[in-house]
Amino acid sequence: MKQVYLISIVFALCSINAIGQEGWTNLPTAYSSGLRAVYAIDSLNVWASGLDGLIIHSTDGGETWDSIPNGASRYLTTIEFINADTGFVAGR
Repeated sequence: MKQVYLISIVFALCSINAIGQEGWTNLPTAYSSGLRAVYAIDSLNVWASGLDGLIIHSTDGGETWDSIPNGASRYLTTIEFINADTGFVAGR
């Protein structure tokens, strides 16, 4: 069972680390305009978070995405995982 913990914290300082890679694909418009963070566990399992409590998950390397209901209604600016089954999301 996958567990995603929602943590509401206001951060005064933020940092973004980006690494360019080949193989990126476009997300459906409903998701792409509000993304704030992406985390890939491996080449197939990718998680992303963003505006209005958005959390999405792909199990096929980004070809298709599932929205994860979570009850959040604000920016989710960070998403990270400690293993394939446990992750953390933080935002406002």
